[in-house]
Amino acid sequence: MRGGQSANINQFQDKYARVYRPVPAETSAKPLQRNLMDVDDALALASLKTTVFSDQVTDNMLAMADGMERQSADSVPGSAPIISAGAQLANLQCQAYLAKMLAAELRLEAAKLAHENTLLKQSAASTRSLQNQMQQVLDDATVEQIVKSSYGLARPLPNAG
Repeated sequence: MRGGQSANINQFQDKYARVYRPVPAETSAKPLQRNLMDVDDALALASLKTTVFSDQVTDNMLAMADGMERQSADSVPGSAPIISAGAQLANLQCQAYLAKMLAAELRLEAAKLAHENTLLKQSAASTRSLQNQMQQVLDDATVEQIVKSSYGLARPLPNAG
């Protein structure tokens, strides 16, 4: 996998699942958590594949540069415009690959933000649920106090005044 030397990039998924384990069963995690784990795994695999692709492109660009250097050393007079055009083409290819890598990085950052936003929403929903439960407990305690006082089970505190 290192240095773009991976023979079969499609083997990553099996190896990744062996190392990081598959998504837990439905009974072991909530659907939202399972979805987040699944998305995170997909993003990690995509990043690994993009890294390997980037390494392969870098190797190809270096090989192309070496070839152009050899070609210019062996060139005949008057072939400079052709060599220059080849260099311009190589430059454009480098810029296109760079744009592709930057786009992949932006997609990964967007996915990270979406993941963090989902966790924030989940936290807000849990907080709201806890507040509702606390309010219910307080409401039940108030009702219990009213019932006890109406049957004379609770004594009012003496007035300190």
